[in-house]
Amino acid sequence: MKISTLFRVAIATYVFALATQVSAAAIQVNANGVLVGAKNVFVLGKTYDVSFVDGSCASHFNNCTSSAFTFQTQADALQAAQALLDQVFVNGPEGSFDFQPEKTFGCTYFDCYTMIPFARTEDFFASAMARNTSSSFGGVDDDRTLFNSGEFTSTDFASYVAMNFAKFELVSPANVPEPSSIALMGLAMAGLAFSRRRQS
Repeated sequence: MKISTLFRVAIATYVFALATQVSAAAIQVNANGVLVGAKNVFVLGKTYDVSFVDGSCASHFNNCTSSAFTFQTQADALQAAQALLDQVFVNGPEGSFDFQPEKTFGCTYFDCYTMIPFARTEDFFASAMARNTSSSFGGVDDDRTLFNSGEFTSTDFASYVAMNFAKFELVSPANVPEPSSIALMGLAMAGLAFSRRRQS
């Protein structure tokens, strides 16, 4: 095997190991098989635990004050929404949460809009939304649609069949996933072979 091929294989193994670790959120379900949250959700280089809640922005985010929001900008909140779509609203051994959004806490409809507040203006708050939509009802599966909303801070979403909040709690402020030992060994071997080739 050529040195350049070995090096490419090692790099590919390293990238795959990183990707696998980033997407390894631990899905949390209750006794009824309802998705209530996840641990180790990776957003913008940090790790968070997330829980899904019903109610109002005021009841869950310290009277809906901006300082209580985990993400303070639209761009960061959209990254968090995308992380939910990529790592949490997925089909797996715990349940088919991508195909069945109604199995997410606070949603009993085939469309589930999970809000992530990031700013407040007077009586309103702005949020990014992760929209998880089932395609089994004849619609197009567009569960990667992200957009903003302006809602009253006091609106109680408990009676809404398709809306909930995601509460993110920081677990690790600088958690950069480490590659697996196999990937590290592959890189070391490639580096050693490359250095020997240069010497000869």
